[in-house]
Amino acid sequence: MKAKSGWKTVALACALALLAVMAALLWQLAHRETPQDARWRYAAGDILCVGDSLTSGTCFGHGLEGADIQQRYSYYLARMLNARVDTAAVPGISVSAWFTEYAARYDYRDYDTVILWFGTNNGPANSLEADVLSRSGPDAYAETETGYYCRLIEKIRAENPDCLIVLVNVFASKDDVEEVNRGISSIAAHYALPLVDMSDMGSEAHPEYHAGLQNPHFGKTGNIAVASRIVDTLEIWFAADPSRAEYGVRALAE
Repeated sequence: MKAKSGWKTVALACALALLAVMAALLWQLAHRETPQDARWRYAAGDILCVGDSLTSGTCFGHGLEGADIQQRYSYYLARMLNARVDTAAVPGISVSAWFTEYAARYDYRDYDTVILWFGTNNGPANSLEADVLSRSGPDAYAETETGYYCRLIEKIRAENPDCLIVLVNVFASKDDVEEVNRGISSIAAHYALPLVDMSDMGSEAHPEYHAGLQNPHFGKTGNIAVASRIVDTLEIWFAADPSRAEYGVRALAE
């Protein structure tokens, strides 16, 4: 009787162990990473952030009176993505002036992703048809913010066709915010580019993003929020079509 009892105990233990292994395998199958769950945001690895003072990191909180801070959104974007992120931003500038004065200074082949955030200091109007589409090419585009926005996109693409360009809209502008955002949206649609929506991030709705001030510039909290929203947009953009992540692939240096 004792021998039979012992065998029953061993058999029960083996059965329980087998059930535990099967349960573990089923859990892994249920929780394994699917294409929808993959961390698609990591497709962006060498990033250039182009823009005005919101990109340069201008801050009026903490008694800084408009100084650029290290904790700008590009700083947090680099940390969130474990990526190389460079900043090419000038306070007070619009895309027309940036294109004219700074666009030729950068080698866009050094980057796989470029983020453009213009419009707070004069922005593109919803005039794509008249300023761009009805014209023969970039040299003939209208001398407007819309025309220069498209010139910049096409310059980047001409120098680096394998570069993802990301557009960001605005929550404040010297021009009409809604008109500027319609203009940016139409440009994004025309070039089939991802668009990050920042239209709700103003200081009236979110003073905590602006160091508690009624000012368009961000504090540390706001820059974290901006970087987070860019990361989320990238995640959604790549997840919608994972083949979009097949860009910026480079051979290892020998």
